[in-house]
Amino acid sequence: ETVVVGPDEIRAALSLYAGDGDAVDMVLFGCPHCTIPEVAQVARLLGQKHLADGKRLWIGLPHQHYCLAENLGYARAVESAGGVFASSCMATIPDAPLPEGVKVVATNSFKAAHYISRLTQGKVKVLVGEMAQCIDAVTGNRWKGIKP
Repeated sequence: ETVVVGPDEIRAALSLYAGDGDAVDMVLFGCPHCTIPEVAQVARLLGQKHLADGKRLWIGLPHQHYCLAENLGYARAVESAGGVFASSCMATIPDAPLPEGVKVVATNSFKAAHYISRLTQGKVKVLVGEMAQCIDAVTGNRWKGIKP
C-alpha cells in the first residue's frame, strides 16, 4: 500500500494542533529523542532568555547525548534558562505524568502531540509548531499560531 503525504495532509494534521494566542504552560522536545544539533538549536534559541514564571521546558534525549551536550556547553545553556533534560520519551508519561496545572503543551513533534493528547485523554491542549515558536511561548510570549 502506498500512502501519499502532501501539503494538504500536512495542513490537515496541523489543524488538529493549531491555536493562536494561547498561554503555553510547557514545551516538550524529544519525541523521538532530540539530537545534538536539535539541543544546540534550543540553546541558540534560548540565548540569554529564561523561562517565564511557571513555564516548563522538558527535553528528552539519551544519556549519552546529554553527556555530549554537557561537554559542548549546550546543556548548561538550556538548564540555566530553566529547562530540564530527561533520559526518557513520551511513552513514559503514564509513569511520570505531566505536572499538575499544565493545561497547554507546545511541541515540534506530531508524535509527541499524539501521545500527549491520548494519554491525557484530551484534558491537555496540544499545539504543534516550530522550535522557535515553542521557545518564544515559554519565555514570555503567547503562542503565535501558524495558518495550517
